[in-house]
Amino acid sequence: MKKIFSGLLFLFILGTITLMQGQENVLGRIEYLNFPQSNSDNSFSRFKSFVKFPIKLKSSGDYFIPGIKYENMNFMFKDDALFPANKTHFSPL
Repeated sequence: MKKIFSGLLFLFILGTITLMQGQENVLGRIEYLNFPQSNSDNSFSRFKSFVKFPIKLKSSGDYFIPGIKYENMNFMFKDDALFPANKTHFSPL
């Protein structure tokens, strides 16, 4: 029983650690991704950018780092499909 509990605890901690995110040390980034398909008119493109600007706090020597993020995804699906592929947004059930 103790081995089972230890194994489950280990898997829980491992799963938790993989979901954690650390702070980024990058102050700005621009990314562009394009996946054209040679056999069809389908394509997927993504543009992401962000900028962070550090603000020094008064006397503590610490910094407050707010930022601005922009992301745009464009997915074009022009092949025949068994489902309606021309909707611009999907609403939850």
